[in-house]
Amino acid sequence: MRYWPWWWSALSLAAIAIYHWVALGRLFAVSGRLTSLVDGVARRIAGEPSLTASELGLALEAATAAEFGPAASIAPARRSVVAPGAHHLVFLAGLVAGGFVAAISTRHFGIVGLRGELFHRYFGDGVRALAVLFGGGLFVGFGTRMAGGCTSGHGLTGLSRAQPGSAVATLAFFGAAVVVALLLRSAS
Repeated sequence: MRYWPWWWSALSLAAIAIYHWVALGRLFAVSGRLTSLVDGVARRIAGEPSLTASELGLALEAATAAEFGPAASIAPARRSVVAPGAHHLVFLAGLVAGGFVAAISTRHFGIVGLRGELFHRYFGDGVRALAVLFGGGLFVGFGTRMAGGCTSGHGLTGLSRAQPGSAVATLAFFGAAVVVALLLRSAS
């Protein structure tokens, strides 16, 4: 299989992050999208009220008008025709669709190619391997929440904005990865 040159991939990632900022006015971060979606669902299940950005704008406009009169009110807030949180679902659906297109274009369906020989030697292919992958996903989710973002969010968006917290988080991610890789290599 042929891969893109590294510099083309880097430029593509940068273009996606810039387009995301221009189109939505927000930083690009996969874990942030997933976290917002999960938090919104959790708040709805718990019965907690939550305001969308447009609802918050309308509430601020109404409070300003009530306190200072209608003349002091800001311009009417944009009313979105998109359901709250729909952009998160569209983003996640795009991730799935992208994986499907990649599978069709390479004629390779499944996750077998993602696991290496060392993983197979330690965990096999059965239920144990799936449990390890699931547990790893939970650890990644916990670490992402604890660090306030994922490796791509801190490494691409945070470092490009020279944020010190992102530099510390990225060093921790890569440092832990190097240590674990060395431990696994010495154990084999």
